[in-house]
Amino acid sequence: MARICDRAPSAPVRATREPPPGGTGGSAAGSGAQAGGPQLRPKARRGAIGSPDDAMDAFWFVLAEGVVASLVGGALHGRSYSERDEGLHEDGADGGVRVTQAPRLVALATAVPPHVLRQDDVRAVAAEMFAGTVSADPRLLQVFEHAQIETRNACVPLEWFSVGHDFGQSNALYVENAVHLAVVATQKALAKARLEPADVDHIVFVSSTGLATPSVDALVANALGLRSDVRRTPMWGLGCAGGAAGLAHARDFALAEPSARVLLIALELCTLTFQLRDLSRRNLVAASLFGDGAAAAIVVGRDAEVRVAGGRRQLALIASRSTLWPDTQDVMGWTVDGAGLHVVFSRDIPTIVHERVRPSLLAFLEANGLALEDVRHLAAHPGGVRVLNAYASALDLAPAVFRHARDVLREHGNMSSPSCLFVLERFLEAGEIGAGDNALVAALGPGFSAEYVLLRGEPS
Repeated sequence: MARICDRAPSAPVRATREPPPGGTGGSAAGSGAQAGGPQLRPKARRGAIGSPDDAMDAFWFVLAEGVVASLVGGALHGRSYSERDEGLHEDGADGGVRVTQAPRLVALATAVPPHVLRQDDVRAVAAEMFAGTVSADPRLLQVFEHAQIETRNACVPLEWFSVGHDFGQSNALYVENAVHLAVVATQKALAKARLEPADVDHIVFVSSTGLATPSVDALVANALGLRSDVRRTPMWGLGCAGGAAGLAHARDFALAEPSARVLLIALELCTLTFQLRDLSRRNLVAASLFGDGAAAAIVVGRDAEVRVAGGRRQLALIASRSTLWPDTQDVMGWTVDGAGLHVVFSRDIPTIVHERVRPSLLAFLEANGLALEDVRHLAAHPGGVRVLNAYASALDLAPAVFRHARDVLREHGNMSSPSCLFVLERFLEAGEIGAGDNALVAALGPGFSAEYVLLRGEPS
């Protein structure tokens, strides 16, 4: 069974070898307790995760996967990267490997809007709004307790949700608040990296909960005073996988241009997609789950000069993989009408997650010369309690491995694309990722797809 340890010494990573065709890798036995931090022991592997027994549980599981989907499929890499193929490492005298050219994550910051929604208050409002739906099945309101969420942040007060709004009104609020929140998160990340706005060479902007042309990244560039020759890559439609996918793309750009300083912004205002006149169970569950937030990261190439504030740990971005599973495009998405965006999903998601996530992740790690027990830290997208439980079951991991993810979920709900970066920030702020430690960012999204990014702690 695999084990993920906190701040445990890292064994040398051997040279990469290509996986056999169709190979999925395999798990290796975990090592014994090590010094340097608490041991997180894996939980005994349970049986297969099937679809929930009744409709309500099925709806809850699906939305707890953290799916804020879209009509547009993700801009997926469709490949994995081998360190050996990219020349990102060299053999040491002991036969191990050390990173020499990998792009680095040098700063990560987050921001949330000012309105705090307490779960008990939202539940009371929802009980009135969904009175007809709840009267048919009173158990439905239990989703607010099952979510294990205490607070969420929103760009509008709770009273806003009791009045109908068309798509134009909601989207205008999206643009206004998205620019402000992106600027706040970016300023915090630049300060951590000791960079000025003019130092940014490329901006990657990820969001799926609103529309803007010019895109939000252009508006942010003007607000911050970025250079007129800054490169911009707006990405829409990746849903909950967007934060991990955006980090992978930022890495690609820094790898292609070693002197580049890349700004990644992942931002979602999920609460603005609430539909007052949609009395469906899925809309009720969405009301119990989603929140607003933004994350900004600074990724630099090997030749970029940075002076990180406070001796913060930098992370080498070793590899990434996008997986788009065939014939699953109808599993989730948006439907769009005059009221805005309506989430759509399939009851097949639990089965897909159980059958495909573990093999795809193990194949990715094997392609980079690793097994699951070599990964010390897992920053998984906290789509909901059940998605974290599903990860734990599928990967044979103890629930304690997901403590930061559970904390983010409890305090902020599911914020879609930036959520996994909120989790990674918790690891960094706690100083838990040591030099040489392998860490993994993982998220699922529309398509149906998975995004993985492999990171490693750099020496101080």
